[in-house]
Amino acid sequence: MTPPTPDYPPLGTVTIQEGDRLTEIALEHYGHKIFWVYIYQHNRAIITNPNHVPIGTTLELPAPERYGINAKSAASRVRAAEIQAEIVGNL
Repeated sequence: MTPPTPDYPPLGTVTIQEGDRLTEIALEHYGHKIFWVYIYQHNRAIITNPNHVPIGTTLELPAPERYGINAKSAASRVRAAEIQAEIVGNL
C-alpha cells in the first residue's frame, strides 16, 4: 500500500496580466522555466490551453515539494521536460 502524499500548502496565487506566460511565472517562482508544467497541471481545471491563459485568471502556485520541483536537480528538470513533451503532444 502506498502512503498518502502529503498535502503541501501552495506558495500563493498569481493573477495573469497582459504578457504573462507560464514559463516566466515558473522561472520567477521555481528558478527554471521548465516547471511551468506543474503550474499547468495544478490548475488544469481552469486552464484549457497552456499557451493562452486569459488575462485575469487567478492561478494557484503549487508548493515545490508537491511535485519535486528543484531547479538545481537535473533529474527534476528532466522529469518536467518529459511532462512538457506529453502536454505539447496532446495539444
